[in-house]
Amino acid sequence: HMPVLAITPEIMKKPFWSSYHDKVFFVDAASRFFIRHQHWFFFPIMMFARFNLYAQSWILLLTTNDKKAIIMYYRNHEIMSLLFFFGWVSAVALSMPNMAETVGWVLISHAVTLLLHVQICFSHFSSETYHGNAYNDASDEWYIMQIKTTLNIDCHKWMEWFHIGLQFQIEHHLFPTLPRHNLPIAKQMVMQVCRKHGIPYNQQTFYQGTLSTLRSLRETALEARAGKF
Repeated sequence: HMPVLAITPEIMKKPFWSSYHDKVFFVDAASRFFIRHQHWFFFPIMMFARFNLYAQSWILLLTTNDKKAIIMYYRNHEIMSLLFFFGWVSAVALSMPNMAETVGWVLISHAVTLLLHVQICFSHFSSETYHGNAYNDASDEWYIMQIKTTLNIDCHKWMEWFHIGLQFQIEHHLFPTLPRHNLPIAKQMVMQVCRKHGIPYNQQTFYQGTLSTLRSLRETALEARAGKF
């Protein structure tokens, strides 16, 4: 989430390689500024996060080739679907009476999606993070690490439609290809395994998770301010 968000000040100490972006990140003056104030910028950034997803989607579709480790299935179908989506959104936006309302509709309709992006962030930001080398012993074996580093949303069943399955983030990490309608069943099975082996199963309400995320971002921001980075 660089250069604007970080959940550990460790990344500010030296350049690091991002396997997701396939490049080395260097922390510059702009990054330091954002990270040191990230708990204040978090919600405004989330209001525009959807535009970043658009950009990342096109970058992935247009720059990934067969030489990379990522295999793109149905690339043309994805591109056609995105073109249809942007055509549909553009048609709705341009149907407004004037350009001011068009711009206002685009900004407001994307700003309200901050709820989705906040949810995605706090499922990871407020949990334990990776330190050093993975898979050292049984305490950070793969499935235990997935449970430690993710957080579920504890909500009423009648609110599950609102979270569209993202509330089962632990199960999603453990079984990435599991259909959404089977995630509640998987949750009960995972909880049984956690109880049997004494593994903490992390879940919070939306309100609690948001506060935990802000707290985590603030702690990192304060450490970044105090450090000589």
